[in-house]
Amino acid sequence: MVTKTKGSTAASNQRPKTSTKQTSDVSSTDLEPESSPHPSSSGAESRVSSANSSRHSKLMHIDAKPPIYEDFGEGSSSDGDYALPPDAYEPYGVVGVEHIREDGMQTTLVASSNQLEKHGFLLSISDSRVKSLKRRYCSLKNGELLFYKSQKEEAKKESLLMRIAVSDITGVSRISGKSGTSHGFQITTNSNQYQYTTESAASTDEWVKVLSHALKSASIAELDGQTPLLGAAVRGWLTKVKYGHSKRFFAALVGTKLMLFKTPGAKIPTAQLYVKGAHIAEVVRSSDESGNSDGDHNVDTTDKNPSEADYSVSIQMPNEDPIYLVFVCREEKDKWLYYLRLASKDGELYGTPFEVLVQRLMAADGVPGCDLWKDLLITCCEENPKEALTTISEESKRKEAISLAKACYLFTSVLMRSTGVQYHIDLAQNTLQMAMATDNLRNELFAQLIKLTNGAMPYGLQAWKLLGLAVSLFTPIQYALLWLLRKHLERWSCMGGEEANMAKYCLQALQRCQRNGGRKEAPSKLETTSLLTRNPCTTKLPHSITIRTPSGEYQVIEFDGSSLVGECLTTVCAKLSIRQPLLCGYALYSDDPSQVDTENALSPRHKICDAISRWERQLKDCRSGRISDSRTIRLQLRPRYYWPHLAVSETEAERVFLAYRMADELKHGHVPVSPELAEELSALLAQMHYGDSPSTLDADRFEQIVCSFYPAKLLEVACKRTLKSKLLDHWQDLKGSSTQDCARVILGVLRRWRLFGAHLYVAGMRWKNDEKIFIAVNDAGVHLLTSNNLDLINTYPYQLLVNFGGYHDDFMLTVSREVANRNNPEEPSKERLTFSMAKPAILQLTLHIADYIKTRKMVWHASKERNLQSPARRTPRKSPQRAKARKM
Repeated sequence: MVTKTKGSTAASNQRPKTSTKQTSDVSSTDLEPESSPHPSSSGAESRVSSANSSRHSKLMHIDAKPPIYEDFGEGSSSDGDYALPPDAYEPYGVVGVEHIREDGMQTTLVASSNQLEKHGFLLSISDSRVKSLKRRYCSLKNGELLFYKSQKEEAKKESLLMRIAVSDITGVSRISGKSGTSHGFQITTNSNQYQYTTESAASTDEWVKVLSHALKSASIAELDGQTPLLGAAVRGWLTKVKYGHSKRFFAALVGTKLMLFKTPGAKIPTAQLYVKGAHIAEVVRSSDESGNSDGDHNVDTTDKNPSEADYSVSIQMPNEDPIYLVFVCREEKDKWLYYLRLASKDGELYGTPFEVLVQRLMAADGVPGCDLWKDLLITCCEENPKEALTTISEESKRKEAISLAKACYLFTSVLMRSTGVQYHIDLAQNTLQMAMATDNLRNELFAQLIKLTNGAMPYGLQAWKLLGLAVSLFTPIQYALLWLLRKHLERWSCMGGEEANMAKYCLQALQRCQRNGGRKEAPSKLETTSLLTRNPCTTKLPHSITIRTPSGEYQVIEFDGSSLVGECLTTVCAKLSIRQPLLCGYALYSDDPSQVDTENALSPRHKICDAISRWERQLKDCRSGRISDSRTIRLQLRPRYYWPHLAVSETEAERVFLAYRMADELKHGHVPVSPELAEELSALLAQMHYGDSPSTLDADRFEQIVCSFYPAKLLEVACKRTLKSKLLDHWQDLKGSSTQDCARVILGVLRRWRLFGAHLYVAGMRWKNDEKIFIAVNDAGVHLLTSNNLDLINTYPYQLLVNFGGYHDDFMLTVSREVANRNNPEEPSKERLTFSMAKPAILQLTLHIADYIKTRKMVWHASKERNLQSPARRTPRKSPQRAKARKM
């Protein structure tokens, strides 16, 4: 029966066009604004509620006062009216967007689901073949789904059979195959499931669509004025993939709802998924799911590792297509996998018996008094285990995991004595080196150490120390194991005794490792010996090492397994009363075990323990044997950069250190001085280093002074008796001068050289038969100097450098140059300069130039913020009177 409504022609012309994007499932609810398709006609009798669409043509706006809906009965008709089909609905207030009234005042941010209405007959589906299908008249209005036996009872508001609030619905999905139906749908609430069918597929789609919109509006209204992320079990960025299209979201799992937001600060979710009853599984992302949609927003996805796409989780709802969630790392995937399974009420446990126990502990929130902590799987330790505790697919890796478990048990079961500590040091280094090979072995190591430190072993404190070494190197890859490790450490830290102190230390080391990142090298002998032979609980930084300063003194610094070189450098600068490393230009250098008189700069971003481990490994490769206790790494604080525009802000300690550095440059002939100036500078350096001169200068003291402060080339041709007499006279004239005064005079003289503070590297020019020269590097660029008199040959500013670095065992410098004759196409615009150098020097020079280029801009910004620019470098302001006089 078709009903005609007055004025419906105008209403139909005002309808928006049908959206080409169809919603394939309702469990994945899209909360973004979208227009609804035209409803199709159906044979069922219905009553239609429509609004005056000419007054409310814009569906994306909601008035402060709801529009008036007019009800038309079956007999209401007029000539010329357009016939609206049964089961029609008007999706007013579909989306949660704000409405701006005509006066420009904002009224509300949340749409009301009460404005959605739909009526029609539904057939109840039953699993029993004996029961017949029940035909009910259903009415959706005022945020409720009402069921009556007939349309007349609904009009009289009598004999209500059932009432379902829209806010209680958790999901709406299509179903098929039930009792011979081919077009049905299911309404899921927290307590029950209701299945219905209609007389046509089009009518089913309409019911699913309008219920979906009602569900969206109810969810938005529920979040109005609230902060949805407060009750989230887990949150973070992820990529949602469906039908080969991906989109980046900030997700939060609240209860059984997975809410997807555009930004972390958004109040209204863009979409949401009901995961209760879904099958959550770990999958490998296929190639057809790697496409990107045009809707990516708010997240920079460039420069991503291709292997990051392998961390995926699928959400499979019944009778629906799967949805994939892609994460950037395995830890994030494991964390979301656990909480999604918990939210879906999935009772199935996965993994080995030990991993199942971990999941049961996570379900119990790992409270310290839980009986699961006393389970034999986590307390009983075996000397010869037959299976790994964690899931490992490869047979070869499983054998390695069993060997790793035996090594951990052996380390713990054998008492560590002071006379035989070397056995435990070697065993700890080899065990941790083996565990760093793969992620599976890392997980297995922590699983074994958690068992060994659970109070079952007589020498469990030794296992705690091995765990303290491990947590400074890396963290478990699996989220469940990382959670178990945290709970294990928190549980034991509340107990008394030495184990509690070690648990606190391990918990702190774990947090430091997560903050600064994992290590790249296995623990060094220095690190392992320090932790095994001492009590690391007495201090936050269990390791220490000496650093040689430019004045020849030594400074002791403390560090832990996660300390960065930059952190140690900052600590040293603070102790020595000099500026921060970026401004003062100092860096840490280590000696090269394979080269004599060669020092390598340490990167501030690397771990200090990795640098020590790398040095020990190189020493083993050179000597092919055990490292002796007397041979250790030598660290030195040396200036790597010099910024002339920051000279006025130098501290007194920096000036003294800079004077010592220039003394070393004088000795190697890297500063052009005359014999007379060299004598006076040597006397100043002697006064600065030794104090007032004695009445007579003995031979030993004279040799120390000239070998440390006098140019070696001039010393070869000088008369030592005359030099000794002149040096003593100059020194006696400086009696009473302080160290700072001497340093100020030395720097005042040497700063007149234009390349003061530059670092010089010896090289040979290939295009001139390997003629020896110096390559000087400073803040202005790269300079070529003659080896005899240090005369300037050429200067190449950094902006003219095209590339630089090693090339066929040589150092090559490619620079841009001006073309004299631009009409000659054969004349190149680039010039390549090749220099013969030693391989270690090539690497150091390449890194030095790169660091200068990278650091220059940072230093200028830092100096501007602190207002440390030299007055001589600032551009003077022109006086108005002087500018006017110039114009005249």
